[in-house]
Amino acid sequence: MKDALLAPRSDAWSFIVNRERFEDCNVERSVAPRVEDVPVGSALIEVDRFSLTTNNIFYALSGDEYHYWDLFPAKAGYGIVPVWGVGDVIASRHPEIATGERLYGLFPMATHLLVQVAEVTARSFRDAAPHRQGAAAPYSNYFRVSQNDRFTGRQGDYQTLLRPQFLTSFMAETYFADNEFFGATTAIISSASSKTSIALAWLLHNRHSALRVVALTSQRNAEFVEALGYYDAIVTYDDLASLDAGEPILFFDVAGNWDARAALHRHFGDNVKHSARVGMAHWDAAPNTEDLPGAQPTLFFTPVYMTRYNKAWGPAAFAERFDLAWGGFTQALESWLHLIEGHGPDAVAKAFRETLKGGGRPEEGQILSTRPSAI
Repeated sequence: MKDALLAPRSDAWSFIVNRERFEDCNVERSVAPRVEDVPVGSALIEVDRFSLTTNNIFYALSGDEYHYWDLFPAKAGYGIVPVWGVGDVIASRHPEIATGERLYGLFPMATHLLVQVAEVTARSFRDAAPHRQGAAAPYSNYFRVSQNDRFTGRQGDYQTLLRPQFLTSFMAETYFADNEFFGATTAIISSASSKTSIALAWLLHNRHSALRVVALTSQRNAEFVEALGYYDAIVTYDDLASLDAGEPILFFDVAGNWDARAALHRHFGDNVKHSARVGMAHWDAAPNTEDLPGAQPTLFFTPVYMTRYNKAWGPAAFAERFDLAWGGFTQALESWLHLIEGHGPDAVAKAFRETLKGGGRPEEGQILSTRPSAI
């Protein structure tokens, strides 16, 4: 393929975050990369739309441990928070990647991304840039979705907003079921109004009717969580002691609130049969490092289970099982999810600061565009 010479915009910007103090964040403007400067074997992508949730705050919080900061380097002391979204190839110097291709994957909060194309298949390719190789492999994969209707319109926004969280929940439900829920008869899910928690509750509600699913949530979100209909009981954090301490439980901790986790473990003691910590919706809660009664909390890191089940089932079967579950979940979204759009760097900055403060309503999902207005 001959080199592409398409330049749809002249401006460029990145949203950078102080790696130690997330409140210190700002838009850094620059000149758009020149398409004629794209190296051989690489492609230049213009980032179009992406989602922003508390999941991205977790990426920032654990950026050093899991190499999230390495994915999209910034100036010293700062980083670019990774976000899931879609973008378009505006210049390609790789024979198997065409200008105009639509891609889904992990992008910077920025207008452009240069990728070093490798391991191309009909479905995807990998960014082989050296600075990305410390992070888990799935974070450098880009799916070629130009001909996939599921990545257009509202369905495309659902993918951008919820696919990563649903994948975590899908893997958790699969792993828990394979282990017969570790002998638990009740699953307690913290931060029950979060998208990851809702997805797991939906899966458990629809696939494992014998398992009792309990929502652990704040008072302000209790009414919303109850209206979903996916949980068998709703308990607020300050009323945790009302739960029957004699029943064996599995704890799926999305909130990441150390004090709440410790209180739950102390209440149930040895009846905590499995405790998985998945995120940090309450990212600014003070840590508690003491040993806890019952099964010790372990990190549920989605890429580990993706690799395991891709190998066990095969990639085609994995995709088929995931797509079947995802299709059912997206139908359920119509009854409660409202998409909120923002355009341009100022909207991105505002959305990040609000997300950092825990703002936003649980029934809303933020979709952001790098463009100042809809096209």
